[in-house]
Amino acid sequence: MTRARIAVATVLTVLCAIVVVLFANRDDNPRESGTAAPRPTRTAPGGPSSAGGFDDPTTDRLGRKIIIPRNAAGQPQPQRDPGPRVECGGGAVDSPQGMQIQRSFEMPILTSATDGPTRIEGTNLLGYRRSPQGAAIAGFNFLSRTYAAGEPSRAAIAALTILTEDEQRDLAQASAPVEADPAGDRFRRLFLAPEAFRILTCDADLVAVEWALRAETTPATTTAAGQWVGLRLNLLWRHGDWRVQLARELASTGAGQRDSSLEGWTKWSW
Repeated sequence: MTRARIAVATVLTVLCAIVVVLFANRDDNPRESGTAAPRPTRTAPGGPSSAGGFDDPTTDRLGRKIIIPRNAAGQPQPQRDPGPRVECGGGAVDSPQGMQIQRSFEMPILTSATDGPTRIEGTNLLGYRRSPQGAAIAGFNFLSRTYAAGEPSRAAIAALTILTEDEQRDLAQASAPVEADPAGDRFRRLFLAPEAFRILTCDADLVAVEWALRAETTPATTTAAGQWVGLRLNLLWRHGDWRVQLARELASTGAGQRDSSLEGWTKWSW
């Protein structure tokens, strides 16, 4: 098997494994949020809409506000300087300001008023601040696009990762990891934006970020421990934006590492 084929197999296998970790204990008949509004019919995965503005917002199962842009690819916010803040250190850093959760291709994405994204090219979100906060948003949005299925998934993997030309060609031809799964629509419906993040390695060119995602449980397995699942990626500053060090780091994320507390994590400033 060529190195490019190995990279493809690694990417798809690990992404699917993360799905299993997050939802292995989920009830067969999950309760949806009672406040969630019906989803409007918007552009199908494969290309963004030219429409601007927003439809009525809704909430996720944790009660957090979800913005619904009419452009299926999302809607970047106007940017402002974040001012003095903690970006690197041994503990929690400051959150990006003006955070939003938006629904894009039926998946949650993150936007901020200080750290991007600032533009959309095709279906990819780009234009993040060269900061660990910008890397934290960029990395999660990459994961969200990867799970979105179809062309948005393939475009994100091809354009936003550090890969050779052969690897990019193989990944562009591969099926999206959730697309071939008959439970893919259910997964996208249940997937939540992370509740917090933490910076593990921090400099101008390399940021290792971990996100805390709510682990799903059944009443029989609900305990005080293991409430969040940690998911980690490395991001490198390349070509004026954050890119994911995919083939090397995604396989070593340690998906399934559970945390019972968010102490030392940075919670988003919604």
